[in-house]
Amino acid sequence: MEIEFSKYAILIGIDDYEENPESTINLKSLKGCVKDIQNMKKTLINKCGFKEKNIYTIESTEEKTESEIRNKIDILLKNINESFEKGKDSIYFHFSGHGLLNEASSYIMLHSSPLEVLEIPKIIDEKLKPKHQFYTFDCCHCGEITYIRGSETEEEKIKNYFEKSSGMAILYACKKTQKALETAEGGKLTNSMIKIISDIKYYDKDKILSSGTLIEQVKKEMINEKQEPIGISETSGYYPFASKLFWRDIDKVNEIVEKEECERTMVEIAEERPCGIFSDEQKYHSDRRTTSENFLSLIEENINSILNTKGIVPAKRSINNDLLPKIYNSLDYTPLNSGLARNIKIKSRNNMLIGYQIESILGGEETDKYEYSLRADSLKYIVEYSLKNEFSNSFKLGVVILPLQFGLSVTFLLLDSSFGSNTESISLENLYFNVMTNEEFEEKQEKINMMFYKKIEEFVNRNEEKDKRFNEELREKYKKFETSVIKF
Repeated sequence: MEIEFSKYAILIGIDDYEENPESTINLKSLKGCVKDIQNMKKTLINKCGFKEKNIYTIESTEEKTESEIRNKIDILLKNINESFEKGKDSIYFHFSGHGLLNEASSYIMLHSSPLEVLEIPKIIDEKLKPKHQFYTFDCCHCGEITYIRGSETEEEKIKNYFEKSSGMAILYACKKTQKALETAEGGKLTNSMIKIISDIKYYDKDKILSSGTLIEQVKKEMINEKQEPIGISETSGYYPFASKLFWRDIDKVNEIVEKEECERTMVEIAEERPCGIFSDEQKYHSDRRTTSENFLSLIEENINSILNTKGIVPAKRSINNDLLPKIYNSLDYTPLNSGLARNIKIKSRNNMLIGYQIESILGGEETDKYEYSLRADSLKYIVEYSLKNEFSNSFKLGVVILPLQFGLSVTFLLLDSSFGSNTESISLENLYFNVMTNEEFEEKQEKINMMFYKKIEEFVNRNEEKDKRFNEELREKYKKFETSVIKF
C-alpha cells in the first residue's frame, strides 16, 4: 500500500530494575517488557507498514543494561529528525516498564529516573511536529483519567497536544490507581494490541484498522482483566494504523524462491528473531560467513561470465566511500556492527559566533554529523567492476554483502556517467536472504545462481542499451561536426 508519509517508532522496554529497600522508590525487576517491544516491532513491520530502519528501540536487560535512557531518547529524536518530514510523517511511541504515581502526576520510570507521562508528547511535538501521533504506555499508574474528569491544568495540557496534531491517540494500560499486569509472554496490554492488529475481523470493510478502532477493541478485549485500559483518540483525515495491504506474508515471500520466476526480484526474508537468542549463536555467525562467501563466489562467477560473453574487460576497484551513506539509507533492515556502520562524527551547535556558554543558555540546538564505514570483515564481501566502452561512457557494477540482525542483504549498485558529464546516475537494489548452511545452499544453489545471473544481466543490458543510444547520438554529432570542419 502506497502512503504519502513515513511511519517512525520509538520502542522502549526495561526489565532490569533494582530493588532498593532504603529508597522511597523500590522497583522490582520485570520479565516481559523487552519482549513486549520485540513483539511490537515485528507487528509494526509485518502488519502496519513500518520500515525497520525507521523503528528505534531501547532494550534494557540484566545482560545488556542501557544507562542514561533519557539522554538516549534525545539522541533517537535527533536521528529521526534527520529524515522526518515535519507536519507530514507519523510517530508511534511505546513504553513497557514500571510506572509511578506521585501526588497527582504519572511517571514512567527509566530505571530510578522518572519522566512525566504528559511531558513525552510535549517533547516529541517540539522536536518533530508529527502530523499523526500514537502513544502506548504499558506500565502501572499511568492512565490520565484527569483528561476526562480531572484538573483543568492537566486537561488543557493534553488538549493542547491534540490540537497541534491532525491525529493523536494515547493508550494507557490502566487507571492511575491500578497496576499493569504482565505474563511470561509480555504485558497484557501489548499482547492485546498485537492480537487485535493481527486479526482481520477487527478491520473495517476496506480492511483498514484505525487508531480509534484499535483502542476500542483493546478495551473490549481486556474488559474482564483486573486493569482497565484508558484510551483517547482524536483524529482528522485518513490515517490507517494498520491495513491488510500492509501485511507481509512471510510464507508467500519465501515461496517465490521455489518458483521459476527469476525475472522478478527473488527475496528470502530471514525468520524475524532478535539477534542473541539463537540456539547456537556461534554456529549461526559461522553459517552467515559461509553464506556470504558462497554468494560472493556465485556473483563474481556470473559477472565474469556475462562480461566475457559481451567482450567487456572489467577493471576491479573498491567501493567509493561516498556511496556508503546511500547504501545504508536504502536498507530496510539494520546492519550488524560488523557490517556497514554509521557513527556520530561531529557535534556542533548552531550560531557558535555568540559563544558556546551563551548559546547553551539560549538553548541552541545541537546537530549531529555522521561518518559511514565498512568494518574489515565486511570488506571481504565487496566486488566492484569499472567498465568502459568505445566512447568512454563508463559504468560501474558493484555488489556489497552485509550481515543483518536477521540474515544478510545483497546490494547491487549500478553507477553510470555519460561522456562529457560530471554527474553520475546511481541505481540501488537490495535483496534479503536467510543465513544458510552449506547443505541448504547446495540445495538452492541452482535457483540462487539463476537469480543472480538474471539480476546482473539486467543491469549490464540496461546500461548497454543506454550506451548504444549514446554512441549513436555521438556519431551523428561527429558527422555533423565533420561537415562543418574547415578544409585546408
